[in-house]
Amino acid sequence: MNLDGPDIAVLCAEAVDELEIVAALEAAGFTDDHARERGHGDVFTLARTMLGESVRRPAAVPPPPAPWRPEPLRHLLRGALFGLPGVCYATAAPVLGRAPAGYLLVLSLLLAWPAAQVVAYLGYVRTDGARAAALRTGGVVAAGCIVPPVIAAGLLLHAGFGAIALAAGQCGYLLAATVVLVCAAEVRLLAALAPGVLAGVACLLFAHGSVPWWGAGAWGVSLAAVFVLAFTLTRFRTSSGVYWAELRAAVPQAGFGLAAGALLTFEPVCALLGRPAIADVRAAGTATTVAVLALSLSMGAAEWLVVGYRARAAGRLRRARELRGPRGFGWRARLGLLGAVGRYVFVLAALIAGISWAAVFSGGHRVFEAAPVLAGHLLLGTAFFVALILQSCGQSVVAAWGAAAALAAEAVLVATGVASPAVVRCLVAGTLLAGLLGHGLVVLSRATAHR
Repeated sequence: MNLDGPDIAVLCAEAVDELEIVAALEAAGFTDDHARERGHGDVFTLARTMLGESVRRPAAVPPPPAPWRPEPLRHLLRGALFGLPGVCYATAAPVLGRAPAGYLLVLSLLLAWPAAQVVAYLGYVRTDGARAAALRTGGVVAAGCIVPPVIAAGLLLHAGFGAIALAAGQCGYLLAATVVLVCAAEVRLLAALAPGVLAGVACLLFAHGSVPWWGAGAWGVSLAAVFVLAFTLTRFRTSSGVYWAELRAAVPQAGFGLAAGALLTFEPVCALLGRPAIADVRAAGTATTVAVLALSLSMGAAEWLVVGYRARAAGRLRRARELRGPRGFGWRARLGLLGAVGRYVFVLAALIAGISWAAVFSGGHRVFEAAPVLAGHLLLGTAFFVALILQSCGQSVVAAWGAAAALAAEAVLVATGVASPAVVRCLVAGTLLAGLLGHGLVVLSRATAHR
């Protein structure tokens, strides 16, 4: 073996210690006898000498692949998928005309959203076949826990068969669609929704305030297709266990889902209880519909911005020395957070304005008369976006407690008659946004928050 060759020189320059050189020498057949011929007691002594005489030039280690990679088309498609089921609600408006049907729909949303949050969490903390098992087990158990109470509540409220079917189907759809989205099958979910969406649009154009059998049937076909898709995507299983530790860790996500759902349904509930957001009940209802639709569509952009923020934060961590250490990183992280929030505000405000103008020009709806309702949803949506960033950085408990405190404050202020629900919404949502953003500016400026 030629100890003066280029391969040995490179090995010595890049070796971690003399043991790496010893391993290479012995692998090439170099023994202690060969080392003694060169004036060294053994291979270890020779390797130590070679390491000391070499110029250290460690090979550059390539950075690990970035865990956060924005996929704009996928994020935008997911935003559209969040909004498309709204066509079903517009089609089923005649079914929801009675107060018991409205109560039942709100109850089903309040139960389904936290359950979907838990199922999504269980899917994201598992990988490969274990993920499929967790999604299927979690989805089936969650459906078994929430659908029977929804049906029972509908029977007790005398909400009617149509409202009960819509509420139970909504619970099943949210759970099944969650499974499909965690499995990254957005295009197939779009295909499954196509029959219902197309029939819903046709109903809005030609049914004139009724729900024809073919419209309801098309939505039934879409719902069944989503169920089949969720089942198919989770058919490969390596484990069926969902452990208590994982369920306990999912409690903050469930709590946030419950509080967020209650906050979003706050104004409709107030209207059902005879306390509309503003005096003009029709304008308030239209504005709430517009704002919720805009918020649903904005979720795609929200995902894009959250992933982009995390990707930029990871890049800053790799360049911490260039940014003058932790203090420089902290300032860049704060500016990055403010920039992400500013971009989301622009997107959500543009969607609210665009959909509002479309509603005005298409049917003469009074939307802008309910400007406080629109402003309240803009503030609430932005607070939810900050909560998403905090959750992605491991601050789920703070997000859940903040949303719960906001809900309690709204309930107390409306019950005491301090102001109208619209004004209360603006005050509480603005306070929630300020609190979550202030917490984020402090906590997310630390490098440890971006692990």
